[in-house]
Amino acid sequence: MENDGQPVDGFILQLPADMQSDTMLDGKPLAKWLQGYNVREDGALINHNILHPDYMTCVNLKLHAYLAQSFAGQVVSETADFRAGFVYRTLVMKRWESPPYKAPGGTIYRPGRPRSITPRAPTGLRAGW
Repeated sequence: MENDGQPVDGFILQLPADMQSDTMLDGKPLAKWLQGYNVREDGALINHNILHPDYMTCVNLKLHAYLAQSFAGQVVSETADFRAGFVYRTLVMKRWESPPYKAPGGTIYRPGRPRSITPRAPTGLRAGW
């Protein structure tokens, strides 16, 4: 199967500001990728009013394109690493303070600890869209 540089999976993380962006990714303006956004400016990917670090880590799967598409002699999509650094910083450095988030607060990834935390918003705190 030929690949013309278009993303194979179609997964992209888009911020509210991207809805007006003319930045080109794989020949298409960023504003045209989604008809909305799926990540808040603070890095939160929220679905059903719950922050989902597990969904955020899916950006890791996109990085596999550098190996798989290279081995297949295909062009790696520009979206392969789009927002990967942003997601990493959100997981590792963004502090989810308690309150308003439920205890314990802190970063999602916690070095030296066997488990990450999932910040839980208090009832009524909306995703923002």
